[in-house]
Amino acid sequence: MLVYFDPWMAGVVMPSLILVGLMAMPYIDRNPENSGFFSYKRRRLAISLFMFGWLVLWVMLIIVGTFLRGPNWNFFGPFEYWDIHKLEALTNVNFSEIIYIKWLNWGLPDSILLREIWGILVILGYFLILPPLLAKTVLKDMYARLG
Repeated sequence: MLVYFDPWMAGVVMPSLILVGLMAMPYIDRNPENSGFFSYKRRRLAISLFMFGWLVLWVMLIIVGTFLRGPNWNFFGPFEYWDIHKLEALTNVNFSEIIYIKWLNWGLPDSILLREIWGILVILGYFLILPPLLAKTVLKDMYARLG
């Protein structure tokens, strides 16, 4: 992560957020029966979330960053030859290009706000509409237990 981000973000902020999230996981399970011991049968949610955070967000990133990197910070397979002249095509596609060019068969608008409005709406929906919607439907019981 240090190659792609500011050192403060990649070396301090993101690992701190992962660690704080891992420390908060046992407190998500508010059932008083489960206090004082850790059995998987009674603490499935807390233990599953902790293991996901530990294995996926921490251990996997260390393994990928340590063993699957080669010269110039390129990704290489475990037994792939390390070619220092390896060039990968950058295949980033903007969300506005998907909306306007692929789906609507139009050109990109000149106005920045009109061009980026779809991405702004998706982000606002993700942060402002999805959490209350999940709290009222799928995660209703968990939301009530958390207070």
